[in-house]
Amino acid sequence: MSSVLFNRRLLLASISCSTLIASGVHADPPALEAVIVQTNDGAPPGFPNAFWNVAQSFSNPVIDEAGKIAFVGTIFGDGITPANNRVQWHGEAGNWTVLARNGDPVPAGLPGLVFGPSGISGSNYPLNTPNGMVSVSGTMAGAGITTANDTAAWFGPANNLTLAIREGNVAPGTAGASFNSSMALSPVNGQRVNNAGQILIASNLTGGDTVTANNQGVFLAGPSGVTKVWRKGDPAPGAPALPDTSGPFINHSAFGLHLNGSGDVLMNGSLVAGTAGGVATTNDSVVFVVEAGIPRIVARESDPVPGMTDVIYKATGAFNLATRALNNNGKVLFNAQLDNANGGTSVTLANDMIWLVDDHGTMTVAVREGDAMAGGTFNLANFQNIMLNNNDRIAMAGTATNPLPTGIVSCLWEGPIGGPYTLIMQQGTPVPGLTDVNNAFSISSANIAYNNADQIVFSSNLSGPGVTVGVDDRAIFAWDATSGLQLIARTGVTQVQGLLDLAILSLIGGTGQNGECGSTILTDNGWLAFSAQDVKGYRALIRTNLTPAPACPADIDGNDSVDVNDLLAVISTWGACADPNNCPADIAPAGGDDVVDVNDLLAVITTWGACP
Repeated sequence: MSSVLFNRRLLLASISCSTLIASGVHADPPALEAVIVQTNDGAPPGFPNAFWNVAQSFSNPVIDEAGKIAFVGTIFGDGITPANNRVQWHGEAGNWTVLARNGDPVPAGLPGLVFGPSGISGSNYPLNTPNGMVSVSGTMAGAGITTANDTAAWFGPANNLTLAIREGNVAPGTAGASFNSSMALSPVNGQRVNNAGQILIASNLTGGDTVTANNQGVFLAGPSGVTKVWRKGDPAPGAPALPDTSGPFINHSAFGLHLNGSGDVLMNGSLVAGTAGGVATTNDSVVFVVEAGIPRIVARESDPVPGMTDVIYKATGAFNLATRALNNNGKVLFNAQLDNANGGTSVTLANDMIWLVDDHGTMTVAVREGDAMAGGTFNLANFQNIMLNNNDRIAMAGTATNPLPTGIVSCLWEGPIGGPYTLIMQQGTPVPGLTDVNNAFSISSANIAYNNADQIVFSSNLSGPGVTVGVDDRAIFAWDATSGLQLIARTGVTQVQGLLDLAILSLIGGTGQNGECGSTILTDNGWLAFSAQDVKGYRALIRTNLTPAPACPADIDGNDSVDVNDLLAVISTWGACADPNNCPADIAPAGGDDVVDVNDLLAVITTWGACP
């Protein structure tokens, strides 16, 4: 399908009022491209005689650093039944690959089997990595398939998916226990993938040595096979190894798992006393990380808080991990409630909530209730909308107490660990460039995406005399320190060829995290993917790139001149790109086409000389 460009009616200047800080003006916002438009008369890619089932929505799209999108959709037409109508695609406009379809053979590793009638998973969205790997998972049918072995997941480059894990297989690190059908094969449930080809999976266990005390586990599947990260009831750090029953032991939480590019895994958990005792309800909650296979407790309920005098983690208080809590530097972002100890009085109800960053045992305060912030006195940050990136910076949506406007307002900040934090959006302030329009920003619906170029994309409601409720009251914004605040799309105003007025704009937001401390919808080189729906229920998958194109794309070696070095770069890498995500000579058309050919040669020849 050919791409469809949006007719952009909206330009937004940078924010300059006293409560919104955004440095710079993006005078030419990036063009939006509808890579898929779902209407009654449009044929799905690869199925020229079929139609989109507009009664069922796409999954949310995910995107990699080559601009390739993965999504799941539903088709109908002659010969199409509920047993073969669910499809997963990967690619871009005009260049789509069918990765999986209900009723079709499953990818490599299990010959003779097909995806069953309810087979393809991904109603939320598939998993992907920045460097172009993608997951396919679902239930199977065929000879030898039972309800005890019908679920599996594959992972890898789109053209070389390999079996990662299967229900019924023996789980490593156990005595004959096997994975069962409750293994979490949805990113919403904590499945994460990284550029090293590792996929993080939580699963219940059955059979073998399984008892109630050890019937769950967390595993990493990768190029070298599946390894155990943690099993419910494993000894806590420093405790004697099993079969010693002295304890204590840790029961991990299967939700909110975090993976980084080194294969480290972060979890919440609860300590369970062994025969040695020492565990009570006042000190059993923990945050722990497994680094290179070695577990370490980051924080424990009732323990002293490092760097604070006479302050402990509150007994019976809860720890919350940030939406993106583990970066590739091994730092951990988590929330705790504080309490006084040893007669201390520094903790009050006005400052007892805190976000902390652990750096391999060294603790830093990220932000604390009662801190003075741009926009008011910090009140709280929603754990679903606070994220750490690989630059040791934080984006967070929270609330602040501010007399103007009166009361508690929602805000969005970004900055280095510990601040200062730049105020990006504050509830109730005018939106410059739009007449009589205020933002109605809310932490509960911000849907933040944050990348490792320190770019943020988020949703906001709109209000005011210039807004019609239910028509043009929702928008997607982008921000970075260089370009400032941009309006990306607005319901009722932004136009898409083939669709009527837009009624819904959808960002994955907080649940769209990969295992590289990055976003699955906002890549580090600026690609953004989201979906939209019009007033009739038709949908589009949309991509854009927030990073301006280089002024001199044919200057491959970056010496400010298009010369013989760039010509040689094209000639020496002629042909299909060995790695589409790292193919510098693939400069034409804009964004590349995964091959170095005559288009790239002409781009060098026609721009020969000093760069403008």
